[in-house]
Amino acid sequence: MRTIEANLDDRTLDHCIRIPLTIHRLGELCIRAGDRVRLTGEDMEVEAKVEFRASEAVAVPTWSTLVYVD
Repeated sequence: MRTIEANLDDRTLDHCIRIPLTIHRLGELCIRAGDRVRLTGEDMEVEAKVEFRASEAVAVPTWSTLVYVD
């Protein structure tokens, strides 16, 4: 599972987390729509599924996997 650093507070209207990488860059990293990734923020981590939308890539979080890290 790949790890992506992201602002976990930067969300869409449907509460998905915006991924701060372009769809093209995600492709270069071999991350495709449907892949599971770990998003890390300031002091939290959560697992999520990648979705490609018209203008951006977002991650649909699985909030039950949210952990706080030091």
